[in-house]
Amino acid sequence: MTAGLSINRPLVGDGSLPALAIGVMPTMGGYWFPSDGISEPEFDETTTYAETSPNLAGGLATQSVTGIGTLALTVLTEASSEANLKTQKQALEAAVRQFSYTVALTTVGAADTYTCIRGRISWGTLNAAMSRAFIARCVITIPVQPLGV
Repeated sequence: MTAGLSINRPLVGDGSLPALAIGVMPTMGGYWFPSDGISEPEFDETTTYAETSPNLAGGLATQSVTGIGTLALTVLTEASSEANLKTQKQALEAAVRQFSYTVALTTVGAADTYTCIRGRISWGTLNAAMSRAFIARCVITIPVQPLGV
């Protein structure tokens, strides 16, 4: 199975940077998902109900709309030095914190492209072994639009 995430970076630098790729295999100078994998976005649903009646139990749904979703990911990165690790962390932060961009998420061999807005990134706990190996772990939360929007 091929899986991965590609973050388009039109608003980083002069806009000419290639997409930032996150894969499933650890790579020096790259980004990857932990062994437990990745998941697809979870979407909110907004439902409108008809005015309630004292003569009917429950409610009658009149409309349901898929709202903004959340793509939550754990990502690791490894570098050859402290300076390179800081640079890699900054590149990932810049990609996730763009105002508007797209990501291509591949989970079963075929990519789905989502339109995204500014995401959040939280760098996880750093243990001694990770520090010595120049490895960092983060949790990324990206708000995404439903497919086809």
